Amino acid sequence: TIEVSFSSLSQSTQSEIPRIAIISATIPKGTENAVMLVASASASRWKKGAQAPIRSTIDSFRVTLAPKSSLKMRPRL
Repeated sequence: TIEVSFSSLSQSTQSEIPRIAIISATIPKGTENAVMLVASASASRWKKGAQAPIRSTIDSFRVTLAPKSSLKMRPRL
């Protein structure tokens, strides 16, 4: 996991809004694909307590492969 700070641009006020995010990524066994979870809050909400539920969510992040299926995919038209 990594914590990052960035700003997003508000469309309504055309101002930058500071945000803080935590990013967690993993590559499940047997695949070459990365799976990521990103959770963020505005810097002001982060300071008011949003950090705790975000960290709890990130800490619970687990990835498991779905069981193999014998179902066939229909071709897209």
